[in-house]
Amino acid sequence: MAMAVALATWLLSCASTAHGASVSYTLDIRSWVVDFKRPSIQPRIAPFDIPADAKLGASLANNSFPGPTVEAYEGDTIEVTVINHLEDHELSIDWEGVEVKASPAAGVRQQGGVFKYVLQASKAGTAWWHASSEALAATGLKGPLIVRSRNDPLAGKYQEEIVLSLSDARQRPLVCLDGKGSLLGGCAEVEKATLNGQWGDGSKNFPKPVVEVKKDKCYLLRVLGLMSQQDPYFTVSVQDHSVEIDGANVGSFKVRHGESIHAILCANKGSLFSADFSMTITYIGQKESTMVPATLRYVKGDSAVDAPLSSSGLSSASDAPLRVRSLPPVERYGSVGRDKFDRSQCEKDVVFELRDWIVDYKRPTKDLGGKAGRQAVETIPVSNRKNALLVNNSYPGPLLEAVEGQLVCVTVVNNMETEPAAIHWHGQHMKGFPAFDGVYGVHQGAIGPGKSFTYRWRANTGTHFYHGHMQALQADKGMKGPIVIHAKNDPHKHLYDDEQIVAISDEWVDPGVCLRNEGAQPGNPVCMEIEKATWNGQWGDGSDEYPWPMITVEQGKCYRLRFIGMMGQAQNFQITMAGHNMTVIAVDGADVEPTTVSMFNLHAGERYDVVVCANQEPGNYLISAVYDLATFLETAPAPRLPRVDSSKYWSFLNYKGHNDKPGRASKKILGGYNPPAGTGGGAHPKAVAGFPWDTNLQSAWRQVRPLNPEPQPEKADVTYVFDVGVAHPSFKPGESPYATTDNLYMFTEIKPWKKPETPLLHTKGQCGAESTPFITVPENATTVEVIINNLSPTAHVLHMHGMRFSVINYAPFSEGWCSAAQFECFFLPISVAKVLDCKNARLGDSNKDGPGGEYWGCPFDAEKDTKSQNLEAPLQKDMISLWRRSWAVIRFKVDNPGVWLFHCHMEQHIPTGQMMAFNLLPSKQPPIPDDVPTEGSCPVWSGRSAQERPRKSPDFFV
Repeated sequence: MAMAVALATWLLSCASTAHGASVSYTLDIRSWVVDFKRPSIQPRIAPFDIPADAKLGASLANNSFPGPTVEAYEGDTIEVTVINHLEDHELSIDWEGVEVKASPAAGVRQQGGVFKYVLQASKAGTAWWHASSEALAATGLKGPLIVRSRNDPLAGKYQEEIVLSLSDARQRPLVCLDGKGSLLGGCAEVEKATLNGQWGDGSKNFPKPVVEVKKDKCYLLRVLGLMSQQDPYFTVSVQDHSVEIDGANVGSFKVRHGESIHAILCANKGSLFSADFSMTITYIGQKESTMVPATLRYVKGDSAVDAPLSSSGLSSASDAPLRVRSLPPVERYGSVGRDKFDRSQCEKDVVFELRDWIVDYKRPTKDLGGKAGRQAVETIPVSNRKNALLVNNSYPGPLLEAVEGQLVCVTVVNNMETEPAAIHWHGQHMKGFPAFDGVYGVHQGAIGPGKSFTYRWRANTGTHFYHGHMQALQADKGMKGPIVIHAKNDPHKHLYDDEQIVAISDEWVDPGVCLRNEGAQPGNPVCMEIEKATWNGQWGDGSDEYPWPMITVEQGKCYRLRFIGMMGQAQNFQITMAGHNMTVIAVDGADVEPTTVSMFNLHAGERYDVVVCANQEPGNYLISAVYDLATFLETAPAPRLPRVDSSKYWSFLNYKGHNDKPGRASKKILGGYNPPAGTGGGAHPKAVAGFPWDTNLQSAWRQVRPLNPEPQPEKADVTYVFDVGVAHPSFKPGESPYATTDNLYMFTEIKPWKKPETPLLHTKGQCGAESTPFITVPENATTVEVIINNLSPTAHVLHMHGMRFSVINYAPFSEGWCSAAQFECFFLPISVAKVLDCKNARLGDSNKDGPGGEYWGCPFDAEKDTKSQNLEAPLQKDMISLWRRSWAVIRFKVDNPGVWLFHCHMEQHIPTGQMMAFNLLPSKQPPIPDDVPTEGSCPVWSGRSAQERPRKSPDFFV
C-alpha cells in the first residue's frame, strides 16, 4: 500500500504545472455474486456460502464497492479506460462534477468492450461517478470522484483526509428500482445502508465499520451520498465530537443523494492511547429508517490512514490491475451496411420486440383472472419478482410457425434498456443461411439496445424453439419460445386430429445469481439444483393464486403434443401421464416409428412429439415432470449441493367441460410432496401401456427406431476424440472473476471456449481466434465421428447447431455401477474407481490446482466398446445426454457449409467454457450479408470490413 500511495502522490504531484497534468485510471467492470451488506469487505466468501437472502448479483469496478476513487487536481485531464467484462449489459458511465470531453456514442460493449473517457477537472470538489442506469449503479457500479484545489482554502485546518461514502444497500435492486432509481411499489423504502461498502451490527460476521484517526490530528472528511434514491438522506454525528462545516461547528449534518459535505473533524478527545467513539449514521426515508452503527477509533502508530486516499478500493492507474492502453473509440454496433435482401420474398414475416419486464417468476405472463390474474409490479411479492427479458411481452415467447421450405423472416427489435441481444433458432439447420444461426461471437455481433436486425432462413421440419444466445442467462430470464415447422407431407398425420405445445422449463427468480458455479461443486449451481418449474409458463400448487396448469383436450380427439425441454439448469424431466398411452412419433424434429411409452425422459433442449388420445372418462388426469437427479435432495443436502423443496412438478390433462378443481399436493414428512389427486376419471386412471424410455441408458438407444434410417459406414472418414472436464485453476472467494476458474471444456485438449475477436464465421477462424477451440474439418470428408468422454461426475446435455447427428454408441455405466440409484458414484475418488469399477479411469485435469480426484471419467475403449455400436438404424438427434463419467459416440454428415457450435446446454456451463465449433466446408460457405452485425478488428472474409473495434483480451466468453 505504501508504494501505491507513493505512486499516487507522484501522479498527483505532476499536477503542479500551470497547465495541469494528465492522470489515468482503469475501471475493470465485472459481475460478482456478493453479500449485499458488505460486497467487497474481507474476508470474502464463495457465492455458494452466502445466505440466500443476502446474495446480490453485483456489477463492480476493480472488484470493489464503492468503486475506485478517481482523483485529480484542478486543471488536470483525467483519462479513464473502462473495460466492460459484464456478460449481458452494455454500459455508459456518468461523471459528476467534471467536464466530459470524450464519451462513447453509445454504451461500451459487453464481454470486452473498451472505451477511454476523457474528463476535464475544471472545478475543485467531491463528486461521484456511476453507471448511467441507476438500477445498474445500485448493484455496485459507482464510486467517488475527487478534484482537489491547487489553493485549498481549508489546507491549514487539517493534516489528512478521509472519504466516507454513504450508500443504501438492497439485495435485489433490479426488481425494486426502475432505470431512473425510483422506488417501485411493494419494496421496502429502506433496506440496509453502508459506510464505505460495509454494514455491521457488531456481530462476529458483521462487525461495525471503523473509521481510524490519530490523536491530535485534524481530518477533512469528504462525506459523499451515493444513494440510489433521490429522497432518503443520511444524518451523521460523532460522539463527543463536533465538526466544522463552512466555518461553523455542528454536532450533526445531513447528506443527500449525490451531495458531498466537507467537514473538518479534529481528533482531540480521549486518551493518548486507543479510544472508541460511536458514530451515529442514520438513513432516513419518508416512512422508514435504518442505522449504520459505526466507530470512530483513535489509534497510534501507522494503523490509521496514511495518505489522502479513499479506503474504497484501487484508486489510480498505479494501483489498477490493468494498465491503460491507447485505444480507439468504441462505436455503436448494430446492422452494418445497407439491408440488401428483398423483404417481399419472405413467406413468414414476423417481428419480435424485446423488452425488460418485472414479473412473477412462477407465472410471468399467464393471466387466469381473479387471484390468478397477471399482477402489476407493485402487487407482486418481492420474493417472487423476476427481472425478465420477454419477447412480445409473452412467456414463453410467441409461437413461430411456418411450413417446411418457407423463407422465414424474424425482425428482432431490441428495446431493452442496457442488454444487447442475439437469438438462436434451436433445431433449425440454416442451410444456405449460416450467418443467421444467432450465436454471438460465432455468427454475428450483438443487436444493441435501440437497434434491430432481421434473421431469415429456409425452415426445416419439426418441433423446435428459439432462445437468447448472447450469453446463457438471457434464455433463463425469459427470452425463449416455441417453433413449429409443419411438414409438407406429414407421415404421422393420420394419428392425430389436433396439436398443442407443452413447453416445460425450470424457473429461477434470480438466474443471474443462482446459475453460477462459484463455490459449489464445479459444474453445479450456487443456489440449488432446481427452484421451480413451469408448464407453458405456469407453475401451480393448486391454490387460488397458483392453480394447476391445464392441458385442455376434447373427448374423442387425438392430439400431437409437442413437448419442448426449455430448461436452463435442470438436466431432464421424466414425463408420465395418468390413464393415457403416449406414442412417440418424433424426437428433436426427426420422425421415428410410432412407439408407445409409459414414460419418456425429456432433457434440456430436447423435443419429443407424442400422440395422446382423449379416449377416457372426462376428468383431470395427472401429468408429472420429475427431475430425478434432484429427488434425493428433497430429504437432505449433499456436499456442496443444497436441499431442494421439490423435484416434482405437476399439471393435468383436462377434459373440456370438466370443471372440478384438483386439490393441493401434500407435504411429505421428510421432504418433497405427494402428488395431487385427479378428478373425474382421473381420480382412478387406468394402467397405461408401453415401456419407460430413458436415453440416459444404453439400452434405450435401440428401443425406438428412426422412421427413415440412415445406415452408417463401418468407418468414418475422420474421427475426433473429445474430453469433457473441469480445468484448473480452482475458484478463490473474492479473488476469482466469474468464468475464469473451474472452467469446463469439451475438445481434443484442455481448451475452454474463448470468444474470438471477430465472429468466427466472418473470418473462417483465420483471424482473432487463436484461443478459440474449433476444428476445420477436411473438405474431402463426408462422415465425421466424435467420441465424447465425460471426465467429470456431472452429467451434460449437448447440442449441435446446424445439423442432426446419429448416435451410434453409448456407455452402459448408467445401468450399473454409476446408475442414478448409485449416487455415491458422484463423489467416488479415482483411486477407488480404478480398483472397483474402471481400470482405465482418467482425470479431467491432473494439474495440482485442478478440481481434484473426484473429477474423472471412464473413457471409451475401442477394443471392448465398439461391439455395442449401432450402425444400421441409429437415432438422429441434435441433443444428447452425456451421463456421469461416461462416453458417447456420434456421427454427422459434412454437408452444411458454415461454422456450427457444439456445446453443453446447461446454462451455467456455457459461460464457463463447455463449447467448441466445427468449421465445415469453408470454401463453400456463402458470403456474410451486409446487414449482419459484426465486431472486432478482423476483416470479414467476404469483402467488407468489420466495424472498428479495440482488440480484446483472451478471456471473453459467449
